[in-house]
Amino acid sequence: MVTQKPRIEITGFKARHYDRLLDLVSAGYYRRFLRRVLDDLAIQPGERILDLGAGTGRLAAQMARRTGPAGRVVGVEIGPEMQDCFRRRAAQLPNMALVERRIDEPLDLGELYDRILISFVMHGLEHHQRILVIQNASELLTADGWLCILDWNERGLAGFNPLVRQLFQRFECEQAQDFIARDWRTILADYRFADFRAWYYMRGYIRLLTGQRY
Repeated sequence: MVTQKPRIEITGFKARHYDRLLDLVSAGYYRRFLRRVLDDLAIQPGERILDLGAGTGRLAAQMARRTGPAGRVVGVEIGPEMQDCFRRRAAQLPNMALVERRIDEPLDLGELYDRILISFVMHGLEHHQRILVIQNASELLTADGWLCILDWNERGLAGFNPLVRQLFQRFECEQAQDFIARDWRTILADYRFADFRAWYYMRGYIRLLTGQRY
């Protein structure tokens, strides 16, 4: 049984060296994985993008480069060490900005976005917090904007390879098991999302799910 508490708010040494640790542990695969995700997102010049739970800003910076000077990327993050990393990246990119807010509370940013990305955050939240995040996304998107959730694929523990299942139970928080057992297309449809599309990575364990606001 999984007993760990949510760990999405990373602090201390792991937060300060988060990107380097991921690259080291994955032997460089994580960098290639992010490139694939960005290619699949097919970001267009001039897009206004919101990154909820933006962390160090690694993805936000790459999205800012792809959307170009006519676009804008805003990251929302509450971890102090993560914010420091984000600011260092944003200092080199004038179309990249940070907002210090929680994403599971009402979020009025004074503008609407063409695309909202939530990357490896939702699985670590309680379900009522996830719903608040989805509500925020629905309210912050343009009428035809896209919500993009990059996270564990919904397959339930029974669908995991035995070794992966053991690692998942050992290292993931208890909320993650709840996350992978839910039908996210049905949940998102209740908040005015449709036209769902999906891309799969790491033998189907990771999924990029997108839905268009209507």
